[in-house]
Amino acid sequence: MEINIRPSLRRNEKLRRLRRERKPTGPSREAVQDVEDRRDEEIVKEMWFLIVTGLALFLGGGYFYIVWGIWLRHCLNERQNEFKLLWPSLFSFPEVVRRSAPEEARLRAEGVPNGLAKKSQ
Repeated sequence: MEINIRPSLRRNEKLRRLRRERKPTGPSREAVQDVEDRRDEEIVKEMWFLIVTGLALFLGGGYFYIVWGIWLRHCLNERQNEFKLLWPSLFSFPEVVRRSAPEEARLRAEGVPNGLAKKSQ
């Protein structure tokens, strides 16, 4: 399949085939070949675009899943006062960071774990 799509490989294969068959090429055949070469170059570019897009989506999804797992682990270990999930907007990458000491002390002084204050109201 690679020989059928990549023009550089096709040219090499074409030369080998011509040597075997010993047939002359006409100008019309070369024009058709040029059109096919341009078409195939576009196909290869589109294939690479799809590969890059698929990898980006896969790796991006993996990153979100790992960050969510880290945050969930801190919450299940009741350490949610020590860490916070930063996610500035929907189109940015989230991260789990350690809270500053004054912020952590303020949350401990209140005595209410993260999220329980909303449920009690």
